[in-house]
Amino acid sequence: MKAAEKTRRFKAAALDLDGTLLTTEKRLSERTLRVLNRLTDRGVQLLIATGRNLTAARRAMSAFKGPYALIAHNGATAADGQTGRILFMKPLPTGALETLRDAFAAWDCDPFAYGVSNGTAELRWRGVSPNDVFSRYLSANAEEARADKEPLSERAGWIPLQAVAIEPREKVEAALASGFRLPGARLMTSGGLYDGSHWFLEALHADASKALAAQTYAASNGFTLKEAAAVGDNLNDIELLRACGCGVAMGNAPEKVRRAADFVAGGNDEDGAALALERLFNLT
Repeated sequence: MKAAEKTRRFKAAALDLDGTLLTTEKRLSERTLRVLNRLTDRGVQLLIATGRNLTAARRAMSAFKGPYALIAHNGATAADGQTGRILFMKPLPTGALETLRDAFAAWDCDPFAYGVSNGTAELRWRGVSPNDVFSRYLSANAEEARADKEPLSERAGWIPLQAVAIEPREKVEAALASGFRLPGARLMTSGGLYDGSHWFLEALHADASKALAAQTYAASNGFTLKEAAAVGDNLNDIELLRACGCGVAMGNAPEKVRRAADFVAGGNDEDGAALALERLFNLT
């Protein structure tokens, strides 16, 4: 442990969900729950920062009854984790969906869209699954799914946050390297899912990221990101790990994520996040 780690008192913890707090079985272990409760008892602010949609993220955290803030959709929105009340959003620019529809078609990628309607996340897809990996993902998010022949289209009362595709890694990397530009929006990837053969390709607001959303939340709640510790496992966590006072990569993280961290914890099936938080917040 670095000397600075020993003496620094962190006011907040910014924590990823999948591959970090959640086990492979997509649950919070008993040790992780105990650590989260001990942190809130000490007055540490918990900030869950995930690529998941709002509804699925709150569902994943349902075993935890304490207070937390939720950054979802890779930073496109933030909400109160207990009530679901939206704190702020970064929707895609008006008119972006039509341009993105053409771009995804040029990349031979089959997109779906995430948005918010009446405070609830909706996943709009065209009703035909392009591959088995997307089918598995869709099954896990069935409560939010709505069949729509033109998922990347504007509609009244629906606020678009993300255009997403789940495609073979090679297609995603080619799209990211294409030089695509759209004012007010950006392309990114959260990395692989399941066996890693397929990756997310995501378009969202240019200022939407876990790090920027966490910074916005911190500024409104009496701390800076240098007073927070972050734990994550995938490519969409790198900026947040670097922005916080201490960044921890999970043992199951890709090498690029490990290199961005101050230290590497155990895996998500070994209570790696809980052990790292015990260390950083002196809970042992």
